[in-house]
Amino acid sequence: MPDSVSVFILIAVDEENDRVLAQEIFEEGRIRNQLRFVNDGDELLDYLLQRGQYSEPGSGPRPGLIFLDMNIPEQDSRKIVEEIKKNDQLRFIPLILLVDSRDDAIILESYNIGVNSVIVKPLTFAAFMDVIMVIGQYWFEIVELPGTNNGDYL
Repeated sequence: MPDSVSVFILIAVDEENDRVLAQEIFEEGRIRNQLRFVNDGDELLDYLLQRGQYSEPGSGPRPGLIFLDMNIPEQDSRKIVEEIKKNDQLRFIPLILLVDSRDDAIILESYNIGVNSVIVKPLTFAAFMDVIMVIGQYWFEIVELPGTNNGDYL
């Protein structure tokens, strides 16, 4: 089993409240992974492609898991997913899309463009905590993520 603490989680959300909530949930759930946040689609791509403010070595460690809010500003989330999935260095990073509703068309389209999971954002802290705990258990205790053993991705 990989050392889950060494796996960075990148969360792309624009609302400060969502960032605080995520931080609290991870702390309360004792998920020790380091969280990194980006504010919008442009910053997410800059982080992943190591450009702009993330061009300095070490300023944007490769995440082992990405949470992407479907309504992230500056870029259409579908375009972001397509950009990630067509990049040979990024395409294998698990990507979880957070959506606001159970719209079948959105969910189907999301899987068609390559997201690994679609999650409807829970409405309560307790429900969100339950979801994060299951996600943490699945992605960091059950599955093997690329690059978690030696830091290489290809």
